[in-house]
Amino acid sequence: MTTTSSITGTTLTPTSTDPCATKNCTGTLGFPGICSFSGNVATCQCPGNLDPDSCGKVGCINKVNGGQVVNQLGPFWSPGYNGHTGSYGGNLDCQWIMSQCEQQMNITLKAFKTASDATLNIRTTSGNIALSGDLTQNLDLYNRRVQSTINGATTVLFEFTNTNAGSPGDYFDIGFTFI
Repeated sequence: MTTTSSITGTTLTPTSTDPCATKNCTGTLGFPGICSFSGNVATCQCPGNLDPDSCGKVGCINKVNGGQVVNQLGPFWSPGYNGHTGSYGGNLDCQWIMSQCEQQMNITLKAFKTASDATLNIRTTSGNIALSGDLTQNLDLYNRRVQSTINGATTVLFEFTNTNAGSPGDYFDIGFTFI
C-alpha cells in the first residue's frame, strides 16, 4: 500500500504494523506454530509445550512468570529434549498449564527417566502425583496412577524442578489428547 502526501506529492511507503511480519514460528523440530499478537507484541502459538518464542525447543517458563499454557496437540517433552536426544539443564523451575476449552484429557507417559533431584509434579484441583527417577520398567503402573489423578480434570498443571543438569538419556516424553 502506498499513500500520496497532499503537501509534497511524494509517495510514502508505510512500515509494516503487523508484529508477526518478522516473527518466525516455524521452529526446527517439525512442529510449526502460528503467530498471534496483542498490541505490538507477537508470540508463537506452538504445539505441545514448545517455546512460544520460536517453537524451536521446549519452553520452560517458571510459575512466578505465569507458566506456559499448553492448549494445542503436539510434543510434551522435558526441556532440552528434541524427540530423539538431549537432556535438561540445571536449576530449572518450569510450569505448564494444560487446558483446552474445558475439555478433559488423556495423558500417557511414553518415556520417563530423570535424575533423583528432578521431579515432575502433575496437579489437578483434586489430586497430585510426583514423578521422579527411572520409571521405564513401570510405565503401565504410573500411567494408571496419572489417569487416576487427572480423571475428570479440565486443567492440569505440570511443574518440573531440579537442581543439577540431567545426564544423557534423562528426559520425559508425554503423550496427550483432549477428549
